[in-house]
Amino acid sequence: MRALQLEYPDEDFYHCYDQFMLGDALLVAPVIKEGVQSRKVTLPAGIWTDFWTHDVYEGNRTIEVLADVHQIPVFIKENTAVLLNVGESGQVGGHVGNDVTQYTQPKLIIAAKDDFQQTIRDHVGNTLHLTVNASARSVTCEGELAFEIEWIEL
Repeated sequence: MRALQLEYPDEDFYHCYDQFMLGDALLVAPVIKEGVQSRKVTLPAGIWTDFWTHDVYEGNRTIEVLADVHQIPVFIKENTAVLLNVGESGQVGGHVGNDVTQYTQPKLIIAAKDDFQQTIRDHVGNTLHLTVNASARSVTCEGELAFEIEWIEL
């Protein structure tokens, strides 16, 4: 977890005290005021996709999005993949228990318009080397973890 200013030092994010990057791919804008139904989110340059609705936004601007305690604004950067631990239902945001030594059900979320390569190192010690072919919707993975794949259409 790091401040936007550390990830994007050339852009003016000093005013974004309540947004942060989670890894290299996720921008999180938590709800910090009670009772709000929406909030403003400043997006860095590039293409960003709402993690929950899959709405796509051009970055380098401030947008207003729905926000409440049950579903805070989270955005995934274009041409990245995120490895998540999901519950038995396979739904993101579901109950996964308290065990941090293994996955309940690993899921790889991919937001790709173009081909890319990425290395993911997780908290359990797995290293995955991914090669993503966006047009063919295929992933080649060097690593020992089996996971489900979910594609976000861009």
